[in-house]
Amino acid sequence: MAATESAQALEAFVIYRDMGVERSTAKVAQRLGKSKTLMDRWSGWHRWVERAREHDQRIAAEAEAQARKERLADLERRRKRRISIADKQRTIADRALDHLDPKDLNDRVVSAIFKLLKQANDDERLDTGEATARQEVQGAQGGPVAVKVTSDEPTARSVFEILRDVGVLALARHGDDDLADDAEVDEVHPAGPQ
Repeated sequence: MAATESAQALEAFVIYRDMGVERSTAKVAQRLGKSKTLMDRWSGWHRWVERAREHDQRIAAEAEAQARKERLADLERRRKRRISIADKQRTIADRALDHLDPKDLNDRVVSAIFKLLKQANDDERLDTGEATARQEVQGAQGGPVAVKVTSDEPTARSVFEILRDVGVLALARHGDDDLADDAEVDEVHPAGPQ
């Protein structure tokens, strides 16, 4: 708000601002019984268009932040509920194991208890961000995975060097021991005891 904005001009601006996408100085003039020329002059002097845009952006940002907060709260409620269900599934399986007579155990009962425990553990692991499965990758005929760096981009080479240095990969190269600018990585082996 400009320091010299009168109470009447401010009242007119608030009406203009609150009109949203339908705002116009002509509508403000009509509503207040004043001339459009006066509204246009006040609008220019007191930056109504810019201030209204800033207001709209602030309202949109607040609405987006509130929606994000509500989504996160809903996700957290769901996560807690799934963990609670997983705990109940484990409790049911534990009680079943505690109260079953060993002679009553058969493949169907064991399979049902196992599935209940597995589902409970998988659900909880998903909700805590842990992996629920392990995937191993092998190259042709069970050998190493072949990776060829064809980029001249130093970043691609440095990623492989970092992985090698921390022991994640063992690189097999043709040429010098150091990765030269034009070097190609022909094979990548999982690092193991060397």
